[in-house]
Amino acid sequence: MALLAVVAFLFAAPSAPAAPTVEPTKVPARWGCYPGMAESICAQAYVTTVLGNTQIQRRRVLGTTRTEVSADPPIDCFYVYPTVTSDGFSSNAQRRINADVRTVLRQQAAAFTPACRVFAPIYRQESAGSIAGAYVTQQRGPTPPQDIAYADVLGAWNEYMARDNHGRGVLLIGHSQGSAILSRLLRDVIDPDPVLRGQLVGAILPGSAFTTARGELVGGTTQHIPLCTQQGQDGCVVAYSTYGRRPGRDPLFAALGALVRAFGGPTGPEYELACTNPAELAGDGDILHPLLSGRPAPGWSGIVERAFWNFLRPEASTPWVVTTDRFTASCERDTGTAVLRVRAGRNSIMPSPVPWAEWGLHSGEVSMTLGSLIEIAHHMGSTYVSEHGRTTVSPG
Repeated sequence: MALLAVVAFLFAAPSAPAAPTVEPTKVPARWGCYPGMAESICAQAYVTTVLGNTQIQRRRVLGTTRTEVSADPPIDCFYVYPTVTSDGFSSNAQRRINADVRTVLRQQAAAFTPACRVFAPIYRQESAGSIAGAYVTQQRGPTPPQDIAYADVLGAWNEYMARDNHGRGVLLIGHSQGSAILSRLLRDVIDPDPVLRGQLVGAILPGSAFTTARGELVGGTTQHIPLCTQQGQDGCVVAYSTYGRRPGRDPLFAALGALVRAFGGPTGPEYELACTNPAELAGDGDILHPLLSGRPAPGWSGIVERAFWNFLRPEASTPWVVTTDRFTASCERDTGTAVLRVRAGRNSIMPSPVPWAEWGLHSGEVSMTLGSLIEIAHHMGSTYVSEHGRTTVSPG
């Protein structure tokens, strides 16, 4: 995730009930991943190297697997990436594909190509410094930089729906700031519209403070679209923040505090954070399936990524790599907090919280859960197609 998945007080889902109206960006969308685009970052072979247990057989190759990617998957995915830029003293990034954007698309969005056509817009995301400032000053959002980022994504969404959707089911996928923006899209655009709700395959939004009314499946960020509760359910939301230990007194992603306020979310006692367990929703009980890009990120982002994996990050020459390490997950609640608690199995090494404990496993939580998320995408897509039928589009 790029370094600034690290210094980015990235993301709490914007779920305030009275957000101001934002006009979508008028210029044509720029895409990092787009079906049929000559340089689509998501257009890569889907070959995975299987390595042995990191602690005992770190470099032992057990084999490779190849997954066929259909030219016309049954559903679409609309993906928004996390904070991967500081952009100096600017409040918003430029709308360009730099090395960090390219890396995060390769490491996250491209993983879903066997399940869906992937659309990933490039947007003027709020910079890490701007997010940090809103957090420190306990500013109530949405802030002007957040509106700029959201306007770009909203413009890309409108363009996708008008030109590319053709009535197909669509799965929203994000992380951190990307999850926060998609939460806002759900709240303001999709949740109030029965037609759009009917096209929603689901939403996968790790690393954001998606909320519900206390003890309910709706009533916070959305009023109609519920949290997912069982394998194969569609039209619902997968949301969680990952920790390797019980959160301390000021967890950034596990409580309804200043970070949630900075993105305009509710913080009263009538709300609670969502936690859905991707292992259970994938049909694997409590067993998580990490999946990593074969190559680490460049520069500082790569250092952060390696630190997350205790400088034992598995690497391979293939696009993807997995190990036989074992991790389990369960949703745990305490007074005012809700986390997806990850535990390492025997002879498996627990990742480290980066940059510090109150971040939990945020900086690497997508790679920690990515194999499970892909299974969820397949299950959601199958259910949606069985209920609504399939719309085929011409390649390219």
